[in-house]
Amino acid sequence: DLHSFPTRRSSDLFQQLGIRNVLTLFSAIVTEQKILFYSQSFSRLTDSCIALKTLIYPLRYSHTFIPVLPTQLLDVLNSPTPYIIGVHSCNQEQIDDLLDVITVDLDGGCLTVPENIKITQIMEPLRSSVQNELASVLRPELSQADDAFPGCENVQQSLDKLDSELRAVMLRLMAQLLQGYRSCLLIVRIHPKPYITFHKAAFLGLRNLSQDCDFIARLI
Repeated sequence: DLHSFPTRRSSDLFQQLGIRNVLTLFSAIVTEQKILFYSQSFSRLTDSCIALKTLIYPLRYSHTFIPVLPTQLLDVLNSPTPYIIGVHSCNQEQIDDLLDVITVDLDGGCLTVPENIKITQIMEPLRSSVQNELASVLRPELSQADDAFPGCENVQQSLDKLDSELRAVMLRLMAQLLQGYRSCLLIVRIHPKPYITFHKAAFLGLRNLSQDCDFIARLI
């Protein structure tokens, strides 16, 4: 149910950073990387952090999540565990010293990945397909840009509709990535209280993927 999503606009994040950068952040968040947003606007920090977290629905982000980190607590940025954190741009010097953190300049629309960090991207052709779907939602006028006689169809859409369509594309992506996972759940009954475990190798075999598929391996 897309209407159950938080009301923060994912469209703002796509407009600020572009499709490729947002998909890179999507890959980073589901593979447990450290992500740091910075901006001169506290509201932009909050909206962007929450928007990124909603893109992995129905998964829940279980690591440190601080949309606006007070300057007095900047030592948290040196944490060894994954996080999504936002800080004001006045802390630029401390941000530049971080060597294992993906930084996002919301005001300049720039994403910086340190050389020592490798982000495993969504496998092809799924990544290209998602990029095209997102582009058709964000820039519907491109479909008629090369037509000799473009139609007069009104391609303008409300922000609410745009946001819902973007989230629908990302939800479909999650469904494609996790397709068939239920058949790989095993119920262990030898304990007093049965519990469910996930058969990773069976899932990779079901999807005809090998252990070398870094993205799926890290995702699951």
